[in-house]
Amino acid sequence: MPERRVPVDASFARARKRRRSRRRVLKITAIATAIVVALGGLIYLVGFSPLIVTKKVTVEGTDALSPEEIEQVAAAPMNVPLVRVRTEAIAARVQNLPVVREAEVDVVWPDTVRIRVVERQPVFIVRTDDVDRYVDDQGVAYTTVEGDPEPDLIVVDAALGDSRVLSDVVTVVQSLSPELRAEVETITAESPDGITLNLREKRTVEWGSAADSELKSQVATALIRTPATWINVTAPGHPSTR
Repeated sequence: MPERRVPVDASFARARKRRRSRRRVLKITAIATAIVVALGGLIYLVGFSPLIVTKKVTVEGTDALSPEEIEQVAAAPMNVPLVRVRTEAIAARVQNLPVVREAEVDVVWPDTVRIRVVERQPVFIVRTDDVDRYVDDQGVAYTTVEGDPEPDLIVVDAALGDSRVLSDVVTVVQSLSPELRAEVETITAESPDGITLNLREKRTVEWGSAADSELKSQVATALIRTPATWINVTAPGHPSTR
């Protein structure tokens, strides 16, 4: 004889479904509340807690400048939450230093402002009105020479305000062979097309412009081995001497 099915009470099924739905809502609400509380705690910890604030500054990349000089100019705020530190403003202040070519600032958790600098490196010394200044590879005369100058730097007589001339002299100086550079005492740069190398024993090399400087260096290096006291490489394909 087939088993007789007992009908399920529809109202009981609906009640059980509602209970499951309420439990699901309560579970979701509890999870959401926990997330909100956790986020609130994190926001407080990062933005307001005295546990994550600036307590020290580190400086990297200095040579001509001291870390203390960088820190003083940087003026990084102390006891301020790290997320509120304006790193761009600090970097801008540091980069205003003439010797600093680039400055990068970031925060290191939990309590440090890190400043990394790239200093300008001198390529030659420009002399104007009896004042010597270092010039970097961008042709920027960035600071006055104090005390003994850095060794092996050529002194250049040029107009300080003529940025093109200074940039052209950078090209010339960087193209010099070691043999030719060792003979150069000074460089005169009256204009972009009027660059002259003044060598030892009153010899001169008329260089002209900075164009073809690598070729001019090769030609001049060969010609300084001759007895000539005046060498013209303004047209390096057709040099002249006397």
